[in-house]
Amino acid sequence: MPEITITPSNADGDNKWYKTIPKVTITANSALGENLVYTVAGAMQEEGGEKEKKVGFEGGKASFTLDVTKIGYTRITARVEGDGGKESKEITEFIKYDNTKPYIIVDKLEPKGTYGENGWMTTEAEVKIEAEDTGSGVKGYTYEVVKVEGGTQTKIKESANMIEKEVPIKIETDGEYVIKVTIHDNAGNKLEGQ
Repeated sequence: MPEITITPSNADGDNKWYKTIPKVTITANSALGENLVYTVAGAMQEEGGEKEKKVGFEGGKASFTLDVTKIGYTRITARVEGDGGKESKEITEFIKYDNTKPYIIVDKLEPKGTYGENGWMTTEAEVKIEAEDTGSGVKGYTYEVVKVEGGTQTKIKESANMIEKEVPIKIETDGEYVIKVTIHDNAGNKLEGQ
């Protein structure tokens, strides 16, 4: 019976995600093996569907290493073709890769009141924070509202780790403010902005 293994490098992100390009080694040992047959599907699927690739055996062993370079989930399968068309049982491994940081969308939403001179609001304003991540998805984020006075910054509001996709923040007192946001994705990538 052939012995087949699919061995990925160690995941370096959170929740078994890779933040750097994972290397995957497919190995088979078989005295009667002719080809190690593998497919790569999902994020790395080639246009036109899954395509089988084959690596020949030498001295009862076949081995191949590949890099998973596309963001998202990738399924890798492998089996051995033997003499006379006999095939081994197929094995499968899933790889999750995301090296992209989440991104922040900060917009002024329907400010209550009107703008005065020089772009200043004359009544309370509401700002919406929205987070997106196209790889592993947004895990959560935090924000703080900082009042700026004469070069001094004073934190006036801070959130705990939030998982909502978007949150409105109300600014109700006069002054100049900065909103600082940190977003984490499920792979452990982080983006800080203001």
